[in-house]
Amino acid sequence: MSRRWRIEVEGAPLGPSGRRGGDLFGMAHRQGRTDPWWDMPLHDHRSRAPSGGSHGTLHRRDAIRLLAVLLAVIALVLTSSALNWVTEASAADEAPTPRKAVVVSGPVHSLTDRYRDYARAIANEAAAQGMDVIRIFHPNATKARVKKHANGADLFVYVGHGNGWPSPYGPFQETTKNGLGLDYDDPDKRASYNVLYKGADWLRANIELAPNAVVILSHLSYASGNASSGMAIPTRAVAVQRIDNFANGFLAIGARVVWALGWQPGADVVKALHREDATMDAVFMTRYRSGVNPLNGWIGHDPGYEASVRVPGATIHIDPDPQYGYLRGITGDLDFTTTEWRDATARPPDLEPPVISGVSASQAPVTLATTGSSEPVFTPNGDGLSDSVAISHRLSEGAFVEMAVKKDGNLVRRTSTWALAGPGTLTWDGRRDDGDTAGEGLFKVILTPTDRAGNQGEPAEVKVRLLNSMRNPTANPTLFHPADGDDLAATTALKARLTRDATVSLLIRNASGDVVRRGIDEAAMSPGDVRFVWDGTDDTGVMLPEGRYHARIRVTRPQGSYAHEVALRLMPFQLSTNARSVRRGDKISLKVLSAEPLKGKPTVLAKQPGIAEYKVPGWKITRVGASTFKVVLKTRAAGKRGEMKVRVLGTDTADGTQSKVFTLTVR
Repeated sequence: MSRRWRIEVEGAPLGPSGRRGGDLFGMAHRQGRTDPWWDMPLHDHRSRAPSGGSHGTLHRRDAIRLLAVLLAVIALVLTSSALNWVTEASAADEAPTPRKAVVVSGPVHSLTDRYRDYARAIANEAAAQGMDVIRIFHPNATKARVKKHANGADLFVYVGHGNGWPSPYGPFQETTKNGLGLDYDDPDKRASYNVLYKGADWLRANIELAPNAVVILSHLSYASGNASSGMAIPTRAVAVQRIDNFANGFLAIGARVVWALGWQPGADVVKALHREDATMDAVFMTRYRSGVNPLNGWIGHDPGYEASVRVPGATIHIDPDPQYGYLRGITGDLDFTTTEWRDATARPPDLEPPVISGVSASQAPVTLATTGSSEPVFTPNGDGLSDSVAISHRLSEGAFVEMAVKKDGNLVRRTSTWALAGPGTLTWDGRRDDGDTAGEGLFKVILTPTDRAGNQGEPAEVKVRLLNSMRNPTANPTLFHPADGDDLAATTALKARLTRDATVSLLIRNASGDVVRRGIDEAAMSPGDVRFVWDGTDDTGVMLPEGRYHARIRVTRPQGSYAHEVALRLMPFQLSTNARSVRRGDKISLKVLSAEPLKGKPTVLAKQPGIAEYKVPGWKITRVGASTFKVVLKTRAAGKRGEMKVRVLGTDTADGTQSKVFTLTVR
């Protein structure tokens, strides 16, 4: 019985002596075995009687000798059978031969070390999954080593320079294009800036992968559609052509699928190949981390399938990013499964459907629905206020979640998104499949999960109400000070825009929620601007006290009603800070906004518990805008904990004086 051990070293292997040099090798250790031969000298068995013996005695001795010989033969047969059985049993107990992974990392100029780290991470994941990994890394990524080890690989990974087509570097040929960027065989020519391109022609002439092999092309230019960094994002047609061209050589040498990943870590795919039971296309449409970008896997912005021109029968699936372009593609037999790649008996099939629960929709705080309405309201009209609705859910396992939006039983929108196990959120922007905004009304959102093995779970649903006939409510200014009687900041103008006929109301409420002014009272209005100018008085014309107020503008239509609120401050100054509490002796930065233009800078006084009021030096007050000032306040280390009063005073350009006291906490 023999055991085979593999010693791997990145770049160059260890030979039998332990020195670097030579190729990866297998060391065999053979255990010695002694065959059970019996030492049986030949004897003369002729019948002759020694002196003093009888003829009968001679016969008995011959019989005994014959019996001994027979017993020895039987023992030999039994021992040999037992040894054969032990050998066969030991061979049966040995683990199956692991699948072979070859990871190549070529020279990439200044990025060589970074790319080698990418390759190392992929190789480490393959090794962690039990694969027999051969690493061929710069400066020893030569065509001779690739040819020697890539043949028969179940997984072939290349990280390095990509030289594809279409590109600015014509003409088209496959002597150097659509293949690998390697080191020169001559050691004197090996450098990170010296790339030997061996194209698809060389692959076809020198490499034959294992049946059903998987190829991963990581961080290559052109392979996933995009050209080199800094070059323009191509058209969709050019991107598909580049993916098709780059994959064709690898498909020709035995690959069943070719992955082209611009940014996404290839280790994601290696882990999925071993742990998932799904088609390659399903794995391609998997998001491995939260967030949507090319690094995390599936994007789903504008994916599409194309038939391969270079390899008839193969299919290309692209998954472009709206900002960064074509950084994800897969080509080949997209129905090929991970289970087929591993071994049909490697893992029992997944028959358990995913479970989706906790499905609910949340309403943005800025939007107020009619009292008693049971459905969350959102208002998709482009004004930035609750333009989409968030649908929360929880999944028992990672799954594709189909979101079907229906109105009166008719399908309005259908999307499919990969979601991770656990809590997650989907959004609907109120648009139909054709891109137009859906009309107002009540909609049913149905979520149906399907896992990578194709098991479909029970759907769950939630209702939402879409109302969008009023947009962009504003107040200008939001800070005003009519109490001093001048014309500098005497009013604020409240506006909104109607897109449909509606009944409109506009109410002013104080901080306690009480209505203090009825600006518009249930008025029927046509599409156009809604406007109300408020001078800070109540319905009887009396000036209201300084403080915070809210203008609530509500529209009502047959499909429902909703309101938006705009915050208002009826006061001479507004003070803001990142921290409402400060330790004694520490500094705090304050921003002071004046409702009216001032003569010079404001005065700032502070009063801490147990300490006399003190003035902030003028040099610590800086004008940063026409009516905005930055104040650096250093508190006193003495005194007590509690509320600190900050008083702001100023003289406006009409010679009016005003002040406002704010409260902070010292501890």
